[in-house]
Amino acid sequence: MHDDALLDPLLLFGRFALRPRRKLLLEAGEPVRLGSRALELLLALVERPGELVSREELVARIWPTTVVEETSLRVHASRLRKALRDGQDGARYIVNVPGRGYAFVEPVIRADAGAAAPAHGARRAPRPRRTQGSRR
Repeated sequence: MHDDALLDPLLLFGRFALRPRRKLLLEAGEPVRLGSRALELLLALVERPGELVSREELVARIWPTTVVEETSLRVHASRLRKALRDGQDGARYIVNVPGRGYAFVEPVIRADAGAAAPAHGARRAPRPRRTQGSRR
């Protein structure tokens, strides 16, 4: 028996949980208000934690049929950082490499689809061990 919940992994980082298929970001179990483009930026980055994702690749994913100004990506990255409270209380999620792109620097844990989101006050997840050739 296939259930949609089984196909929607729970991605955990810091105090946050992300359900990619539902396009739902949770903090301590509560939904976080985030615009669709900032959410798409988050999805693109958490799919490749620790990797630099080029500006060109991000723009092509977020605005596939639209020509946008260079500042558009910066604006949505800023909104995303604000929603994540990036830089506050020692939390660091997104870094910018000027002229090149962005990277998600917090470890991302992929949990069972049926797993619950972290509870209020949950601590950061431990850094996962990486094995040669593991990407996602």
